[in-house]
Amino acid sequence: MPPLTLSRLLRAMRRAWLPMLVGGIAVMIAFSIVAFTLKPVYRAVAVVIPVTESPGGGALGKIAGQLGGLSAIAGIGLPNGSDRDEAVAILRSRSFGEQIIAEKNLMQTFFASRWDANSSTFRADWRGRVPTMEDAWRVFDERVRAIVEDRDRGLISLRIELGEPQLAAVVANHIVRRANEIIRQRKIDELSKSLKYLEAELARAHVTGLEQAISRVIETQINERMLASVRSEYAFRTIDPAVPPDLNRPVWPQKPLLAAYGFTLGAGLGLGFATWRRRRRRYHRLQAQPESDP
Repeated sequence: MPPLTLSRLLRAMRRAWLPMLVGGIAVMIAFSIVAFTLKPVYRAVAVVIPVTESPGGGALGKIAGQLGGLSAIAGIGLPNGSDRDEAVAILRSRSFGEQIIAEKNLMQTFFASRWDANSSTFRADWRGRVPTMEDAWRVFDERVRAIVEDRDRGLISLRIELGEPQLAAVVANHIVRRANEIIRQRKIDELSKSLKYLEAELARAHVTGLEQAISRVIETQINERMLASVRSEYAFRTIDPAVPPDLNRPVWPQKPLLAAYGFTLGAGLGLGFATWRRRRRRYHRLQAQPESDP
């Protein structure tokens, strides 16, 4: 078989223009019908920036070295990058995702076709299974929630894709708010435990320099706990909150794109069919040629 070249492909397409046109139009119509029957999916995006510098962090860094191992036990002097990574990890975590699913009752949204409003239960499928939190988490993690990090600018885009535009925006903003609340409360609890430990060490300390260092750390952490208690956007500062997307702009299905894919696929199938038919006819002619010789 001779190698396939561009000129041979163009000649084959010129000979098979009619099957390609018919196939392209037929598959394009089929894809368009499917596109209009699919339920649209809308995307809401919340853009945030992690807060990497904690209040009083500079002061703590200056005196952490004076305390040696005591600073590590008290949990101070940690690098700012670790706070950012921890905050992003919480956003991605399964426990946090399941909490969001439960708070916004998203299981009914994910499995709406199997929800029985009369009995307030899910109907079993053909295998006798009902949706579980495991199923809901997989849908949420793989198809609903996406986290896109822009390391160059330090931004994080939280994308929520759902069939209801209003709900998509509500869930996106709720995730940012709840993440801030959880991380802020964890920090407050951590500072409270650290302060108890430092106060106990201060009561036992008898070295003047050490007493002064511990006192400065206590003062700084009291200020940090106070700021953490009143600052709502503790871990993520919202740059652009999520808004309900336009009803005429779903992310799926994209009807023009699906129609173009359908026409391309149909044209390819038409070309393949025409090539197969041409080779089949040539084969039959070659088989019949010896019989026509005198």
